[in-house]
Amino acid sequence: MKNKRLRNDFEELFSGVNSWIEVFNGSKILVTGATGLIGSVLGRAIQFYNKEHNGRIHLICHIRNLDKAKAIYCDYLDSPYLEFCIGDIDNGIKYDGEVDYIVHCANTTSSWAYVNEPVETINTITLGTNLVLRFAQQKKVKGCVYMSSMETYGAPDRTNGRITENECGYLNTMSVRSSYSEAKRLAECLCASYANEYGLKIVVARSAQVFGAGVDGTDRRVFMQLANSVINQTDFVMHSDGSSYGNYCYTTDAVKAILMLLVKGESGEAYNIVNEENTMTIKEMVEVIAHDIANDSFKIIYDIPESTLTYGYGQKVVLCLSSEKINRLGWKAHVPLKEMYIRLIQSLQSR
Repeated sequence: MKNKRLRNDFEELFSGVNSWIEVFNGSKILVTGATGLIGSVLGRAIQFYNKEHNGRIHLICHIRNLDKAKAIYCDYLDSPYLEFCIGDIDNGIKYDGEVDYIVHCANTTSSWAYVNEPVETINTITLGTNLVLRFAQQKKVKGCVYMSSMETYGAPDRTNGRITENECGYLNTMSVRSSYSEAKRLAECLCASYANEYGLKIVVARSAQVFGAGVDGTDRRVFMQLANSVINQTDFVMHSDGSSYGNYCYTTDAVKAILMLLVKGESGEAYNIVNEENTMTIKEMVEVIAHDIANDSFKIIYDIPESTLTYGYGQKVVLCLSSEKINRLGWKAHVPLKEMYIRLIQSLQSR
């Protein structure tokens, strides 16, 4: 593997291989959005396990762009356990073989799209998810995980304590920026409905912001811009006051959570995937990275527009997610925020 940092992460993830991953040997796992951030790290982790630990997990990558997929999975193209299924999630999944598990990661992740293409955002999330669930029902899968988001919580009423999975905050349905959050809520309801009406084993994973080694260098989200400021020693521009809270989780911590939920998660239930130690305001995060990792080699500049919709930012929130529910299944996050950035930067530089 060319990316040494990512290889180290996978070695750490599968060190002392135990039953949490061995249970999938001989199974077929279909991952939608397999070239996206979470889907691609999940897919490569499975292939690494196959190659380095004699695993037998058949991975079906549902993708739109074959060339991009081959570039991402270049280390495993000769694997008998890797298969590409090409198509757009909006048109459903066209695959004739058997499928044992599904991880639905395909998603719109651009804040710009939430504001400028809200109709497409809603359709992809809701209609696309319905087609995936229908496919899962037809295939009689053993388990399915839907990758949702902490944005479904909206703006909670309270500002203290940890938010658990049974709480739900305010969303302005007349704001186009709510296209993403509201669609995610409906997709979650679809999951619960399929579980209840058809007996489909479906678990919702409400993830904090996930990043780390293996992230595409072209990603334009805040964490990537901040990492680039560290690498290039260029000023970091804040387009908000940074008072909203961020919740974060490292890529391989999230991978383990997803695979555990496929087996141990309770059908029709939602689980937060978050490292509670990595909860802080955006401003705090930027200042920590600028000082502790970059040694103040770049400046933080505030350029705040009149409207947050200019950059597709959501409403200001005080949101501190609880990981207690998934912790009870035996999962625990391990990588703290500063280490997340160190590993991300090492990964980018190794490219």
